[in-house]
Parts: sequence; structure tokens; C-alpha cells
Amino acid sequence: MANQIAKLYGESFVREDAKSISNHLQKLFREHFKSYGSYETKPELITSGFDPTVRFIGSHISILKDYFEDKHLKPKGTYIIQNCVRTHGLKHLLDDIVFSHWGSFFVSLGVLVPYTELHAITNETLSFLSSTLGVPMDQLIIRVNSRDKDLLNASLASIDSRQLEIDTMPDKYYQHKIGMNNVFGRNFNIAIKNSVDGTIADVGNIIVLEKDGFPHCVEVALGSSTILKQIFNLDHVQDCHPLPCLNHSNKTWVRKFEDTVILSMHLMHEGLTPSNKDNRTRILKKYLDSMKRIKSMLQLDDNFFANYLQSFESDEFEGGSNELSQAILDYISSK
Repeated sequence: MANQIAKLYGESFVREDAKSISNHLQKLFREHFKSYGSYETKPELITSGFDPTVRFIGSHISILKDYFEDKHLKPKGTYIIQNCVRTHGLKHLLDDIVFSHWGSFFVSLGVLVPYTELHAITNETLSFLSSTLGVPMDQLIIRVNSRDKDLLNASLASIDSRQLEIDTMPDKYYQHKIGMNNVFGRNFNIAIKNSVDGTIADVGNIIVLEKDGFPHCVEVALGSSTILKQIFNLDHVQDCHPLPCLNHSNKTWVRKFEDTVILSMHLMHEGLTPSNKDNRTRILKKYLDSMKRIKSMLQLDDNFFANYLQSFESDEFEGGSNELSQAILDYISSK
């Protein structure tokens, strides 16, 4: 497999190595865009309340809004590696009909640069995927709207026209909102074609952010787990977390169980506790309550469940002390 991460870790992705592989991808992202000339912005806790317009940090743009004004944005911009949570699937967690292809927790790799850098940052982002990670250029696809002439021209300047999908998606696919007054985004999406079965999946996008109808700056948004999923031909983005394997015929419940564990553990790692105190603690409570229900549906015995939690905590948080696992076990046993 022709990519730098696979060269280091082998072509078969082993979940036990998931954390180190993810960390290495983030390290390569940091080094690449630092070399480009961008400055690093430190991430915030998901539960920080840094952006009062959302319950949790759901995108790196919540942090980078502070750089939106030209006087704050350096010529080569800024980059960030930010843990994020999106709880859109919460209402379907106990619905065995709805299968989620995404996880509630993810790591977002973001860059924000002035609009004058559109062509340069497009080329740099594709270079990160192709040169730094080693994804073959013929496996990169850009999905763009022909009405976005600037995005189309930037794409054509960086990639073979045969790798463009033009106007293949609904209009809303190429539109973006960031929760700021008078700010609107137009985007193209970057996808990677799977080297094994040829399936194509988005791994991020480049967004022109307009203020009062005029192009203002450019945002790059890449998903760490979506990139790894395509590179390693994984079945699901949650395979990018060091969860123990759970063999069960009902894959829908397995993926939802994994989602509750990943999300709950990360929120509790930041000090959040389940309760009815406010919306954030209620959301955590719903995930834990769903975890208990799904555990029962999967018929997981208590010893297996405890070992499962402890194994994930130890690998995900670099030798965790099992405090989070015990807190989850105490909560679930008390219900």
C-alpha cells in the first residue's frame, strides 16, 4: 500500500495500534502545515463552552472564529487539531433500523487562511494527502459545483480534470454554515477512492467563507478517522479507535455500542458527569443509558463489559487508571 502510515504500521490495520496510528497522522498534519507557514492554534476541551452557540465543540471552526477578522489572520493562516462531538445520531441510538456510518466523537484537522491563499491551500491540502501521506493522486477525487468558479479553478489547477465530479450532488452538498451572522460557506469535497473495492468516500472539504456576500477566507476541514478508514480499507470509522473486537452478528448494535463507549469516555475524561443538571450532562446521561440497553441486547456479561471498558480507557488515554471505566460501571449498575 503506497502511503506513509501503512509503510510504518503494515498494510493490515490492527485496532491495538489505532491510537498510535491516529497520533502519527496528526503529527504529519501538524508538520506539513507548519512547514507551509501556518501557525498552530491550541485546541479546546469539547465541554469547554468556548463557543456559547453550541453545547459541545462540534467543529474546529468554533475555535478558529476568533481568527476570522483579517487583522487576526496571518498570511499563511492557522491550523488546529481539535477533538469534536456531534450528537445528531442520539435520537436513533436505540433504533435498530437506523445504522450510522459515522461516530459521535471525531478528531478534526482544520486550517484557516486568507481568501488570497485559495489556490495555494488547495494545492497544499492535496499535497498533504498525496505527498505526505502517500495516497496515490489517481485515488483523489474532488466533488465541486460548476457555479463556484473560484473553487472549480482552484481544483483544476491542482488535480487532473478527470478526477473532478462536477455537479453530481444536490446544491446543499456544496453549501456550508458556521453559525456566524452574515457568513456563508461554499465548498468542494475531497474524497479518496478505496484501493481495494473502488468505493469513494469524502474525507474533508475546502470552504470559501463569505462575509456579507464577499469571499473572506478559506477553511480546510479534514477528518482524521475518515482518512484512515479509506487508506486502510476499514469497515467503519470507529475501527480507528482502540476498541476490543466485539464479535456479534448484529453489526448495527455493535457500532452503536462502540459509539456510546467512545463518546461517553471522552466526555467523562473532560470531567463531565451524567445528570439532569443541564443539556450537556443530560446528553451524556442518554448515551450511558443507551449503553446499558445495548449491552443487554448484545448479551454482554459484566466481566467482559468491565474488561472492554478498561482496555479502551488504557489504550485511548495512554495508560488510564480505570477511573472512567469504574465510573461508568458504577452508574450503569445503579440504574
